[in-house]
Amino acid sequence: MINIPAFLLMLVKTPTPNSLAVMAFLFVSTIGLAQSQEILIPIHDAYLENGVRKNDETLRVENGSRVRETYLMFDLSGINGIITDLNLALTVYTDPGSGTINVYKGIGNNWTENNLSSTNKPTTSGTPLGSFTGSHTNNSIKTLVLNPSILDDDFLSLVLKHTTNSDVAFASTGPETSSIFDQAPSSKWPKLTVTFTPTTDTQDPTAPTNLTNPSIADNKATLNWTGSTDNVGVIGYNIYNQGVFFANAGNAASYETTTLTEGATYQFTVVAYDAANNLSNPSNTVSVTIPTSSSGGDFWSQTGTAVYYEGGNVGIGTSSPDQALAVKGKIHTQEVIVDLQGAVAPDYVFYKDYPLRSLEAVQKHIDEHGHLPNIPSAQEMQDNGIELKEMNLKLLEKVEELTLYILEQNKRIDQLESQINSSQR
Repeated sequence: MINIPAFLLMLVKTPTPNSLAVMAFLFVSTIGLAQSQEILIPIHDAYLENGVRKNDETLRVENGSRVRETYLMFDLSGINGIITDLNLALTVYTDPGSGTINVYKGIGNNWTENNLSSTNKPTTSGTPLGSFTGSHTNNSIKTLVLNPSILDDDFLSLVLKHTTNSDVAFASTGPETSSIFDQAPSSKWPKLTVTFTPTTDTQDPTAPTNLTNPSIADNKATLNWTGSTDNVGVIGYNIYNQGVFFANAGNAASYETTTLTEGATYQFTVVAYDAANNLSNPSNTVSVTIPTSSSGGDFWSQTGTAVYYEGGNVGIGTSSPDQALAVKGKIHTQEVIVDLQGAVAPDYVFYKDYPLRSLEAVQKHIDEHGHLPNIPSAQEMQDNGIELKEMNLKLLEKVEELTLYILEQNKRIDQLESQINSSQR
């Protein structure tokens, strides 16, 4: 929504040679351009009666023992052009009356017809925008020309106040709430006729950002990006490969390609466009290479719900796996099951013929080598890594040896206590 008349009014108040030149340019620029009109109905309309909200088939004004004030809100965000005229029309409905009804611009749009109250109602200040005067007969249409200079927002609230105690009702968009009056037909609803000169949108959308490296499955790539912004609105995105149109993604900020060629490399970018076909600059480029069968495309097999690979080693985060599965990074899992595959669980420690070292021998080994017997040194672990199955078995072996040492110590403690008790008798 562009409000040039308000700008012109400002220039007229303080004319200078420069301002007059700008005025002449603006007037000449709009000469010959086709005028358009849109008729808006309120998105919200209701009235307050002594501070209590009423949302029914009428909009009432009165200033006596009952104070009734009517509130209207119009949405002008869809007007794309220079607004030159505003014309308000209200139809007297069910209750005629007389007197002066003033129309004010409401300050504040933080209300709806469902929550209007004395605390969130638009306030008024200054002189009215205009008035309906005289006799207000039933079904008569009251019109008021408004100056576009009042517009400073995409939403316009209007407040109607009566100067006397003559009750007057206008048709509302609200529902029928009584058995006395029917809901007003739409032909009698409040209307704001907006006359404007359409403007041509020449502003390009911003470029899409954060086009990410896509996931690839079944030789298809899924592209994702952060959407563009535009002064009017982005309506779609085009996908390009090496600068050549590839596909249209619609208005979504993601796109799954059709099947791509094995072994081919694609250089994807994304361009946004608006309703006036203004194009954004391209997004960042992402390179996508589709694997060939020789690099693993056909090595996977499926039997029922089982998917398996028998062609060699599999790498995750690495291109040179040295084992059946090599993962460069952390693994998050709920459980790991390790088959012994010929390894012996260390229950042999409890066999009668197990050569359990004395504690003196263990102390000597620690003094000479700096680690427990049958456990790799820190340097060996650093150089070769840790094999979980082997290390867990070795640790269990040490736990079982420690259990034997504790049992042996307990026997000696019992013997010493027995000797002490005997000597004290």
